[in-house]
Parts: sequence; structure tokens; C-alpha cells
Amino acid sequence: MFGNFVRQHEIDFLYLQVVMQPKFEKLRGYTAYTNIGTKRRGTAILAREHLPLTRTVSLPSGRGIVASFHGV
Repeated sequence: MFGNFVRQHEIDFLYLQVVMQPKFEKLRGYTAYTNIGTKRRGTAILAREHLPLTRTVSLPSGRGIVASFHGV
């Protein structure tokens, strides 16, 4: 259901919080950048495969993740 929603709305970037077990890592056409903390909860960014993110930085707690896209 989640995968259908993402593809139907043609989402380029999706930012998620309170991620527990990222089953979306295998979502076809997207790359998942995840940060699962010590309490098994975290954050994630989904990006279309042709829109690669760089300089990904994660907080050890899992409560934050940042990345760059073409310098932004």
C-alpha cells in the first residue's frame, strides 16, 4: 500500500520519521537512506534512484538524518 501511494503520486523525495523496521528499502525505483537508532526507531529519506543524495549525515539516536542534493 505504501509503495503504491509513493508511485501513484510520483514523489521525488519523501522524509519519514518514527521509522521502526524499514521494509521500504526494497521499494523499486527508490533508494532508501535510513538511520535507525539504538532504540530501534529512526528516520529515513526515500529518493528516486535517478536523484542521488550525497553527504548523508545521521544522528546516533536515530532522530535525524540529512543529505545534500546537488549542493543543497
